[in-house]
Amino acid sequence: MACGGIFRNSQAIHLGSFCDFLGEGDAATAEILAVVLAIENAKLLKYKKVWIETDCSMVVKAFSDPFIVPWKIRSRWLSCIEYTRKIEFMISHVYREANFCADLLANLGLSFGSFVWFNYVHSSLVKDYLLDKVGTPRLRMLS
Repeated sequence: MACGGIFRNSQAIHLGSFCDFLGEGDAATAEILAVVLAIENAKLLKYKKVWIETDCSMVVKAFSDPFIVPWKIRSRWLSCIEYTRKIEFMISHVYREANFCADLLANLGLSFGSFVWFNYVHSSLVKDYLLDKVGTPRLRMLS
């Protein structure tokens, strides 16, 4: 499994992004770890306002019921929750179509095989980043 995330300011300007290879596991754990990594990096960067958008409703629910988080990562999760209580924090569920950049970053995580931080928009994201930035609606087509 792998994950990725992108940090943007209120004008949708790229502040940084990351990807990480997480090893063996299930999709739910990958979704939780993506948010853990995002919050841990927000804390390192001293961000005082964080709004997480996730396409996983279980992650949103885990903020009110941390016991649904796998025990192996629960202490990290609880630490993240503690940090979010000290800042302006919001989490919301978005449809999968709103997560193109995070999905592309997760694919990069698979290929890089470790945590990578980008201070720039990675070349494989540029098109989707710009479409997101201007608010272009898109749909996923399943075959």
